[in-house]
Amino acid sequence: MTKGLRTAARFLMLVAVVLSAVYLMVPASSTGSPYASSLSVMVATPAYATNCSNTICNVLRNPPDCSARMPGWKCKTTGQGCTQSSC
Repeated sequence: MTKGLRTAARFLMLVAVVLSAVYLMVPASSTGSPYASSLSVMVATPAYATNCSNTICNVLRNPPDCSARMPGWKCKTTGQGCTQSSC
């Protein structure tokens, strides 16, 4: 082999190794669609406040209290019943 062919063969081998490594490191698509974003696996879950009781006023009781469950809401018992607000 001449020196030029040997250099070209080494270069092509190096490109093949790099492309193989990139192919093996990329995570598989979870949707199976070629049109999905590669960043879709980095979506964060919603975060709620830590002092959120996830309750609302139960007006079916007399007096109303904070016994009904509802994510994203906090209820506070007062002298006249209860008040609620979003977290």
